[in-house]
Amino acid sequence: MIKVQWFFHLKNRRVISLTIFLIAFLIYPLFGDQYAVEQFTQYFVYGIFAMSLDLIWGYVGIFSFGHAVFFGLGGYFMTLVTKQMIPLITALHSTYAGLIFGIGVPVLFAVILGYFLFKSRIAGPYFAILMCAISVIFERIAVDWYYVGGFNGIFNIPPLIVGIPGLFNYEIIQPTLLYYVILGITVGAYVFCYRVVRSPFGSILSAIKDNEERVEFFGYNIPHYKIKIYAISAGIAGLVGALFAAVFSYVGPTIIG
Repeated sequence: MIKVQWFFHLKNRRVISLTIFLIAFLIYPLFGDQYAVEQFTQYFVYGIFAMSLDLIWGYVGIFSFGHAVFFGLGGYFMTLVTKQMIPLITALHSTYAGLIFGIGVPVLFAVILGYFLFKSRIAGPYFAILMCAISVIFERIAVDWYYVGGFNGIFNIPPLIVGIPGLFNYEIIQPTLLYYVILGITVGAYVFCYRVVRSPFGSILSAIKDNEERVEFFGYNIPHYKIKIYAISAGIAGLVGALFAAVFSYVGPTIIG
């Protein structure tokens, strides 16, 4: 009887379900065809982006229709760094440098943007419309800026390369290996997001979504919490954009708008 109750406990069922799915994904390449493996790799990339959006939309209630801006910034900066297209840092063309810029730039932009928007108490549909407008502006910049490929975008982006700079490097281009790498990053992103929303910080975010005025009445700095989760979400979106560039070997204006 105790074992039956343990199984039907909601938390235990969730753990069991996730474990089954993870095992299925781990063994799938052993039986699936290469095309399906490549498709699942793409789905994992999009899944991480969905997690980043869920952090601010699902748990805080911030309607960000322009979240693709951070995705696009991550992809473009990953490309510009790895293809040595930024003059002052041409020596930093490794995957690691690309990921640092691909994550760091969206985070910095989110902090600056969030500071002005959240401090100004812009929220709800106004925030959504404003972010949509920013997304369109960035898309037009990408279309009209010839240096970043213009309307056609940039092709032949270097793949993910791991190793120790100066000693050895290994290109992750084999579909099955790439599948497992992206799967590992997806699992890591899920665990990270889960820890965030289940932490005391996450509890405050949920409270802000339910009743922002009451949370502020208890002395919490609402803009501070919103900026922080906005930056975290942007960083994850930037990571996804960087992975997208390396996996698909392409970035273009469509990934921003």
